[in-house]
Amino acid sequence: MLGAARRTRKPEGYPLRGDFETASTGARSMLFVGEAAGLVNPMTGEGVDYALESGRIAAELLEARLKDRSLPQPAVAEYDALLRERYQRLFRFSRRVRDFSLRPALLDKLVSLGRRRSDLAALLMEILQGPRDPSEGLSSAAVLRMLATGGSAGL
Repeated sequence: MLGAARRTRKPEGYPLRGDFETASTGARSMLFVGEAAGLVNPMTGEGVDYALESGRIAAELLEARLKDRSLPQPAVAEYDALLRERYQRLFRFSRRVRDFSLRPALLDKLVSLGRRRSDLAALLMEILQGPRDPSEGLSSAAVLRMLATGGSAGL
């Protein structure tokens, strides 16, 4: 279908904001959702689910503020606290795994460990994809310990 297709201009790309750990999540009477709040996973590049979830959190908070007629300014701080509670650990963990994975020798060790320890590989994937919180059993320090011991250190 695209056999006769040809490029008409130079491809363009734009960086995704995966900086939630330090990003602003609102200002004055605005609440930022999704990529505007840096909610793109720094390891996987995924973010649609975070955009939808943060939008729901913002909508529920604003609905409550409208019902009790409170000012929007306190909503910004409360919204930030809700997002930090929900995503901060995941984004810190994902950034650390990403940074770790950028070193070829360490990435090779991690892949080798994942081949030997399917339980660890499955847990890592569950955390990076969002269903499990990093505090449920795996920290970046635990991964480093396992790499140093060849996988003999427990989870």
